[in-house]
Amino acid sequence: MGLFTKSIKRSKSNEISENSDAPAWLKMLQDNSWELEILISGGVIFSLFGLSDLVTEFFRNLSNSSNFAGQNIIYVTTMLATKTLTLGFFIHVLLRSFWVSLVALSSMFSNLNSQKSIRYAKPFNSIDSVNLPEYIVKLDKLSAWMIYNSFTMAFILAGWMSLLLVLTTALRLFPHNVAVEPVFLALYIFYLLDFILFSAFRKIPYFAYLVYPLFKVFDAISLRFVYQHGIDYLASNVAKWKIAVFYICFVICAGIFTYLSIQRRLQWPNVFDSRKYRNSLTIDDDFHTYTYYRSSNADGVGRVSIQSDIITEPVLNLFIGYSIRYEEYIDLIKDENQRYFQNIFAISVDDSLYTNQKFYTTTLYGTDAATTDRGITTYLDISAFKNGQHELKIKIKDAPHTRVFIPFWLHKETFD
Repeated sequence: MGLFTKSIKRSKSNEISENSDAPAWLKMLQDNSWELEILISGGVIFSLFGLSDLVTEFFRNLSNSSNFAGQNIIYVTTMLATKTLTLGFFIHVLLRSFWVSLVALSSMFSNLNSQKSIRYAKPFNSIDSVNLPEYIVKLDKLSAWMIYNSFTMAFILAGWMSLLLVLTTALRLFPHNVAVEPVFLALYIFYLLDFILFSAFRKIPYFAYLVYPLFKVFDAISLRFVYQHGIDYLASNVAKWKIAVFYICFVICAGIFTYLSIQRRLQWPNVFDSRKYRNSLTIDDDFHTYTYYRSSNADGVGRVSIQSDIITEPVLNLFIGYSIRYEEYIDLIKDENQRYFQNIFAISVDDSLYTNQKFYTTTLYGTDAATTDRGITTYLDISAFKNGQHELKIKIKDAPHTRVFIPFWLHKETFD
């Protein structure tokens, strides 16, 4: 055992520890697991630093090349699992660090079981004795619960995401005129209720035979066979209402953490932003972002972009990234020989429409070689325009409401 833990056990007394049915090797692991816990938590937290960015970038690239039902749900669930791990291990490290500090405090005095009363003035309750070892044991159990909770929540979210993905994929096997969605949704909710209610449906005599085949299949898909033993053991030793309150609070905190991380990418409103006129900043509703300009975009990649917001050259280098969402507009072109990505756009600067432009198939690389956008590039002659502010407009011909406005400032002093 560690330097400070030789006289402190996880059990409340040595008598209970000796009478326990647990094998000796398990008792040894229980008393020494805190060292492994700190190593695991530290390693996981370090690994999670960049995982959120990798997940976001993966789903951004996936949304360009694939379009399947539930993509955003899977993204949100994956981020929730990531943030759950981060939050859980962060809390565990805090608790375990505090636990170590209390163990270190206990090493300062030889008699750990010394009883001294502390008298508080009314209405505070007086403490008859200060029992530091008992408090350390309680905190130790809470720390152990947190590291168990962190891994369990990740497995639960991964399992339920897998089940949702399988059910969503299975829906495609049925004809569109067959309404099976309500049935699949009902089965999913029914199975979820059984999990939330601590396997209540499995405990009903005779009814358990009816749900057994369905639950066995769902158990395999949702990875319930991995984490159910731990949940059952926990429920047999801790009051269920305490478990429910803990997980409700933890999921709410993890959900808020996740929401703050993904609301920008999914363009959700920021409910924590209390600025009154944040949606009334300009008279025009036109919106643009730094990703329109490759000179200020950290990744150098954007769906639609030009070289800079201040143009000192006689041409605009326009890049339009290709996404699977554009394919429906390409399919609307009547002439099959003209079904090209470039033919769905109407491009103009101010009121000047550009026609018969030459386009090039392009792969645009970001600062990270793994970050790429495949699309088209064209060059727009702006040498005839005056110095000052202008606006590049890119519209989809068959969907005029689908458009992008890119403002830029033209500075012609460097033109030859």
